[in-house]
Amino acid sequence: MSNEFLSFFQEILNSETPVKMSMCLKEIPEWDSLSAMAFIALAERRFNKRLRLSDLKNKKTVEELYGLLSWNYVFLCGE
Repeated sequence: MSNEFLSFFQEILNSETPVKMSMCLKEIPEWDSLSAMAFIALAERRFNKRLRLSDLKNKKTVEELYGLLSWNYVFLCGE
């Protein structure tokens, strides 16, 4: 599912720049409030996951966003 997620995330960003799980969201210029809203809308459509903006609030990496959509996610990042 991680490759599917990365493709999904790349589509949201509408960017040609490759995205990696380890990337910090604040370092991705295309990640903004509109991208966050698109993430929420498409997460429900594609992954059948209902999210709220508050679910994204403290997420710092692409991997942490992936964790919101993955049932088998193991938190690997330190805070």
